[in-house]
Amino acid sequence: MKRLLIGAALASMLIELSMIPTMLGPGDFWPAAAIFAVLFGVGAWWASRSDAWGPRVLLTLLFAVEVLGLPGYSRTRPVDWLTQGAIGIASLVGLVAVVGVSMAARRARNTATA
Repeated sequence: MKRLLIGAALASMLIELSMIPTMLGPGDFWPAAAIFAVLFGVGAWWASRSDAWGPRVLLTLLFAVEVLGLPGYSRTRPVDWLTQGAIGIASLVGLVAVVGVSMAARRARNTATA
């Protein structure tokens, strides 16, 4: 499950990076995509290095913002549908992976104290 979590975070990072060139028009805020890409990358790196709760919390927040924000994004071009669908799927997979990693960590902690 940890590999799935890291993979979902890296996929989300790449999708966010791919969205930047499409967000250069008026009314678009491309720095948000850049910030999210960096945060997804940090979360993936951190999750690969640590079993602590910090990376799981960061990635949960990022994935949740992406999923909850999807209904509010405008879709005027096919590329919008494609990238927003991809980030939605990656975020849902990431949320499921966070739950799986958290359950495994809890199980390991309970086994170690028993």
